Amino acid sequence: MKHFAARTFGLIVVPAIVYLFWFWVHFAVLTKSGTGDEFMSPAFQQTLEDSPLTALAEGKAPLSLSLFFEHVCEWREDEC
Repeated sequence: MKHFAARTFGLIVVPAIVYLFWFWVHFAVLTKSGTGDEFMSPAFQQTLEDSPLTALAEGKAPLSLSLFFEHVCEWREDEC
């Protein structure tokens, strides 16, 4: 039983902790908006600094971006 517990800890628990640790490092370091934002959800994009969605929510977005999001909201026919 000790051998099984040690293998489980060494082959499942430790790699999972290392994997999650690097995700934490990634999100702690990369806090600014960039070119790959469109692959992320709008909720996540709003947490990034200098994000167009954050600027839109605060009313600081350029007019062209504001018109684009208004058009998308009309097309989807739901609350944005």
